Amino acid sequence: MKQAEQRLTIFGPNKLEEKRDSKIFKFVGFMWNPLS
Repeated sequence: MKQAEQRLTIFGPNKLEEKRDSKIFKFVGFMWNPLS
């Protein structure tokens, strides 16, 4: 439990990471198939 709390304190919640990744995937998908 303490290790998880330390990671949460250091890195913060990973929801922002998920949003950032989805934006990257959308960008890559657009570059991969610009007609879509």
